[in-house]
Amino acid sequence: MKRNILVSLLVICLIAAWLPTPAKAQRTEGIFGEMDWRVEDGTLYIHGDGYMPHISRVEAQPWANYREDIHTVVFLGKPKNIGGGVCEGMTNLVNVTIPDTVTSIGTYSFKNCTSLESITLPSRLEILHEAFMGCISLKSVTLPDSVFRMSGTFNGCKSLESVNIPAKLKDLGASTFRGTALKSFTIPKNVQNMSYGVFYGCSQLETVTFENAIEVVPEDTFAYCASLKEVYFPATIKTVQSDAFLNCALGVNVYFAGDMPTFYFPCFAHACQLCANIYYPEGNPTWSPEIIEPMKYQLGVFVEFKPHKFPDAPLVENPPTEDPPVTEPPVTEPPVEDPSIEEPTTEPTVTEPSGTEPTITPEPPATNPESSPTTDTPETPQTPKTLWLGIGITATIVVAGGGISFLLLKKKFLL
Repeated sequence: MKRNILVSLLVICLIAAWLPTPAKAQRTEGIFGEMDWRVEDGTLYIHGDGYMPHISRVEAQPWANYREDIHTVVFLGKPKNIGGGVCEGMTNLVNVTIPDTVTSIGTYSFKNCTSLESITLPSRLEILHEAFMGCISLKSVTLPDSVFRMSGTFNGCKSLESVNIPAKLKDLGASTFRGTALKSFTIPKNVQNMSYGVFYGCSQLETVTFENAIEVVPEDTFAYCASLKEVYFPATIKTVQSDAFLNCALGVNVYFAGDMPTFYFPCFAHACQLCANIYYPEGNPTWSPEIIEPMKYQLGVFVEFKPHKFPDAPLVENPPTEDPPVTEPPVTEPPVEDPSIEEPTTEPTVTEPSGTEPTITPEPPATNPESSPTTDTPETPQTPKTLWLGIGITATIVVAGGGISFLLLKKKFLL
């Protein structure tokens, strides 16, 4: 009897061991700095006020074990920021809710959230640093006007086709739109600083217009922009740094509205083919042929320089629309001397004209001591000469023996 009971218990234990265990409930919670967090049914809730801590690596996320299951993130309370790395690597994240109290989104906050297609940003947001790197499904973003600083924000967002530029944006940092699908872009007047590689690898980018007063085109700005057709620079450009147009589209048209900038080799570079057409303001002396010719050799590539009048560049700052009218200067004929007035042959007397006419004192002619004769020669009287001094005044000068003997001023009037 006891033996049968033991066998039965053994069988029950074996069966229980082979039965599947019930799945644990997808819910956990904890403390995140001064914030509380919990994961429930695929949604991460982060609640609290003040500043959110930065997470240096993905494995350090408190919710790392549930990262791949999270599809929605909701920030509650009144947080002032989104900590760096908070949502990094959530490959199934599609929905994010951020309160308007947030003014900055930290580095890598949503890095490699590969399923995120759109996001609504808070109205008071000011700073975006590398927040959406590698979000390959992100198609469009509406930035609030309060944003004034961006850097690497959309680096690697290869599906991003449109993004507005905030009215207060001042700093456009390195690689902000690197590798995106933007086709055209206008940099507004409020942008004061640009860093390197802003449009690096934007293979679909065709047209870029600068409306701001930027002075330097940084390195790699348009590097590997294979579809680039036109770039319009303002008159304030002073420097084009090396590799600015590295391996961009062949034959890209680059318009400069002002003086010739300094080109640093190799700002244009492509393998032995026509790399760019550089259009410069017609009549600007800094783009003279004497300057352009040596510049071609300095650039070391096939670049064509062409004058232009900005007929097809509507967004270039103050482009001339037509030739200004040419005003012919008035032609003033020299006075005609009255033939009835005979020049005196005897010693004249100097008559001072009325008014405040100046007295003309000619300088004696220069003599060469080497060619001067060694013997005295008799003085030979010279024929009087009449000189036109302007404003209706002539002077009759009689020169004798290399010196001035007589001076006569006559004032003549034109009829």
